[in-house]
Amino acid sequence: MVEFLTGLPGVEMLTPQGAFYAFPRITSSLTSDEMAERFAEAGVLVRSGSEFGPSGEGHIRISFATDVDSLKEGLVRFASTVRDMTRADARTN
Repeated sequence: MVEFLTGLPGVEMLTPQGAFYAFPRITSSLTSDEMAERFAEAGVLVRSGSEFGPSGEGHIRISFATDVDSLKEGLVRFASTVRDMTRADARTN
């Protein structure tokens, strides 16, 4: 999970220190709440980073406490959604 997210363009992440959550920063003009909505539309449920305080804006929280097959499918959907968000930003800039 960490390797996948770290290597994904538009995603910045520190390695979690003992939890089964990742808290990546997504390069997007969308708010964390808007990003969470986009991910949900793609079938990936995440928490908005802004739920964890002002410094969480621009981040999302994603759990990787699930079976491997579900995790793989979720990561494919996650990557596709990030690509869509970054492409949309590139078109508007």
